[in-house]
Amino acid sequence: MSCFRRAVAPFLLIPLLVVPAAAEVIRIQITSREPFAEDVPGKVGPYERLRGRVVYALDPEHPTVAENFVNSLLLRGDSAQARAVLAGAQQSMGLLKLAAMTALEQGDWERASTIAETLKSEGEELAAHLILWRLYTKRSKWSLAAHELKISETIAPESVDVYLTALEHLALTEKYGVLLAKIANWSGVNPAKSAKEHKVSVIEQAWRGIALARGGRFEEAATLLRNVLGDSVGAEGQAATLDDGYPPFRLMIVGYLLTALESMDDQTGLERWRTQGLQWLAETTASGWGSFDYRLQEAYFLSAAGHVEQSLATFFEVAKLGVFPPGDLQSDPRAANILMAGSSLHELIAGDQKTTPAS
Repeated sequence: MSCFRRAVAPFLLIPLLVVPAAAEVIRIQITSREPFAEDVPGKVGPYERLRGRVVYALDPEHPTVAENFVNSLLLRGDSAQARAVLAGAQQSMGLLKLAAMTALEQGDWERASTIAETLKSEGEELAAHLILWRLYTKRSKWSLAAHELKISETIAPESVDVYLTALEHLALTEKYGVLLAKIANWSGVNPAKSAKEHKVSVIEQAWRGIALARGGRFEEAATLLRNVLGDSVGAEGQAATLDDGYPPFRLMIVGYLLTALESMDDQTGLERWRTQGLQWLAETTASGWGSFDYRLQEAYFLSAAGHVEQSLATFFEVAKLGVFPPGDLQSDPRAANILMAGSSLHELIAGDQKTTPAS
């Protein structure tokens, strides 16, 4: 193997150490040993409890290792380093898809489109069309995005990924009535069957809450969004929470919840969730998050939380990345506080080349 990235794992009992081909054990450090299960009748022993650390190395060029590494870099917003890792790694379908996401994060539309065509030629048509959908949404080409989504739905009508993409598309194009109807009619998953499907149900509730907030049904929206964030228990006695969730999505949910609570004049709830949201923001930022999607939702959340100057500064930083936020800034209720800031926002709005989506 070539250059290795080191990592350390604690262990308690090691009856058998299994290391994947992408890793190599460097050394085992025993820090303590003591008798174990001495009072078990008829035992075959003696046994010992070992404590220590296994030090191992991962091959950064191995596809599995590279995929995890690139994914973590993209979440942190380090698309340049992600691209460098991709250039040196052994190629795989997973890395090819991540290469497309890296290109999208950098605004390299031509490269993303080329990778999508390569995926098609390799039989990965669904992945290709979902990549093209995201490319067109980032460029605010809504008719083309709708076309790619329609193809994806034809290829895999029961796919959870396609279903969630459709919900996102309807939200981005501000078709919240259609979004609510689609959630009501979806029959592709049963939330009672698995943890994955339960998570889909939680995401559905989040989109429903956002749609209700956009439609002025603030009390219903607040109830749903609080439930998603873990503040209450659902009708069936189980909290339908997002858990730690995907930080950009969680910030978006908190922003809409703050908007609903402010409209309801619920000062207690507003202060509670403003404080909680700021805490989550500090934690995730400190852990290295900084992708385009994360900074965008950070800007909207700060506006909803009443931190106008920070929100404006973050919006300008996002705009400098070369792709202005999808969605209409002037119609998003989370942006109400910065819209009242006046002339300082004119330059930002003027840079938004988005037209009202037609499809």
